[in-house]
Formats: sequence, structure tokens, C-alpha cells
Amino acid sequence: MTTAVLLQTMRCNLACAHCSVDSGPSRRGHMDLALALSLVESLAKVADIQYIDLSGGEPLLHPDDVCEIVRHVKACGKQSRLTTNGYWASSPSRAEAMLRRLKSAGLDAVGLSLDKWHLDFLPAHNARFFVNACRVVGFPPLVSCVVRGRIRTPRYGGAPLDLHTLLDYYGLGHERATDLRAWGAHMETLSAEERASLMEETIRERLLVNWQYLTGEGRAATALRHEIESELTDASEEEPCPVAGLMPTIDQEGRLFPCCAPWVNRHDRAYARINPETVQAEIADMRDRPALKVIRRYGPKRLVSVLRRQGIEFPPENSGICNLCGQMLDRLTLEELDCVAMEILRAEALDRR
Repeated sequence: MTTAVLLQTMRCNLACAHCSVDSGPSRRGHMDLALALSLVESLAKVADIQYIDLSGGEPLLHPDDVCEIVRHVKACGKQSRLTTNGYWASSPSRAEAMLRRLKSAGLDAVGLSLDKWHLDFLPAHNARFFVNACRVVGFPPLVSCVVRGRIRTPRYGGAPLDLHTLLDYYGLGHERATDLRAWGAHMETLSAEERASLMEETIRERLLVNWQYLTGEGRAATALRHEIESELTDASEEEPCPVAGLMPTIDQEGRLFPCCAPWVNRHDRAYARINPETVQAEIADMRDRPALKVIRRYGPKRLVSVLRRQGIEFPPENSGICNLCGQMLDRLTLEELDCVAMEILRAEALDRR
């Protein structure tokens, strides 16, 4: 567990067809600043948490709050990161002004959501202005992309052609792209001096890219149902989820979820209504819940397979492990999932004897 996520608002000024958390202009409200600051203090006491990420929705609809939260994260000794759609990067000067403001507040990293569906609302030049401003201000340019693709295509088999096409269409140049995870792993092997040198080179020349395949959660389930690539669940392999329960995510109402999606789309499947005074215990309790242990160890298919043998009906296809989790959450309560998971864990323990 290295990252906690604050969904400061679920409102967004865009309504992209692929949005896995169904954000848009019709969503209302944002996290009370006092609550956000209290949560930062509590999360900072969790030794394993290094980063507090601000996401949504579009957090920079409330830039004053964002800067105050970022300053508080820094004062508490943690690092902050932010994900944005970049609506504010409508000119070079505006892009640079916003990034300077965030840098001055103490933000450590900022990523731009980038895909073909954002183009329905924002021109491609916003992305170019964002990247250029990152280089001027001193942020490593980072884009987070969603592309269509077969969900069983190996994630680490190299970037898909659609990603190259996307980056070139935006005018960012795929030849500069560096996979964020590989870059981060390499940074861990370097000395402090070498890390500083690579960071300077990255800011000057590279484009960090984090990408994932489109999955059928949130608005995409209906708006893009003909574009989502699915497979038969019976034919799919088990795929463990390394973040389930290890990326505590808190929405604007203070509800605690084990990841960003699909859980946050189902409010009645929250693990707790967060109290800043007890957040550490609530996160630890969530992490140790049996269902999340099984999902981390084997993936949601292990649970789905048992449930189907018990007579619970599921769709014959899925569009990835997030979608499989969503299918389970639509059919069972958290307590029911834990009961099934305990059976799996008990059987595993007996097999070890």
C-alpha cells in the first residue's frame, strides 16, 4: 500500500463516453475542505502510504482547495499527485500559469487524461500546451491513456499500436513515450545523483505514459457497449488484482472504497463512512477483508466461479477484471462476498496441510 486517493469531486465539466466513474456536469458537490485536510493528516500517519492522489471528477474545478490540500500534504511529509482533464490548458500562458501555481503549492506530479473520447470536448492543442508547460515549469510530462484493445493482450508486451496513433494524433510524438511503470522501476535502481539526472532528462525530452485498455464500467457500459471488447468468462484466465484493498479511495462524501473503479460507482458497497479519527483502523480492516484477499491473490474470477457453482447467474462475458468485480457487486453484498471468500481461503489452508 503506497497510495491513497481522494476523489475531491465527482463533478467534471466533461462527460466523456468512456468514463469509468460516470463523472460529468450533472454530478454535484465536492469534498469539504476541512474534511479533506483532516483526512490528509490521518492518511499521513499510515506509514506505508507515500502518495496522496487527487482525482475525480475534475479536481481543478476547485483550484483553491486543491492548492490548500497539496500544501497540507507537503506539511505532513507525504507526496501529492493530481490527475486532470486539462481543460484549463487552453493556451500556453494559461497552462503555464496553472502549473506554476500547483508547483508553488508543492505538488509533486500531475497527469493528463488523454484518449480519443476527450477529443469530443477538448481540442488536441490543450495536451500539447500541457506537455510544453510541464517542461517549462519543471514537472515530468505525464499522460494517462485509455485505448481499445483485447483485454487478454499482455499488459507488458509493449505499447499497442492504438496508443502510438493516439499520441501522434495529439501531436505529442510516440517516439518520446516512456512507459511510466518501467521508468519508475528503473528509477528505483539508481543513485540519488542518477535519479536527478534522469528526472532532468525526462522533463526535457521524454513523455511518461501510463495506459490501460477500455473496460465496460461506468458510462462506457452503455455509451460504448459496441466498442468494448469482451471475452467469455469460462475461457478467461484468472488475473490477480494487485491494488484491491491496497489503494484506499475516499469519495467526496467520505465513503471508503478499495480502489477507484468499479467500487465507487456503487455507493452501497462502500466499506465505511470515513471518520478522520478512525481512518487508519478502517483502512486496515478493509485491507484484511476476505474477499479482497482473494481478489488480490487470484482475481475476481475465482469468486465468480464459486458463485456460479452455487447457482448465481452472471453474464457469460466480461471486459476485464474491473468489470468482473462490478458484476459481483451488482449481485452480492460485501458480507456475502466475504463468506464465499472465506470458503476459498479455508480450502486453500487445508490444501497446504
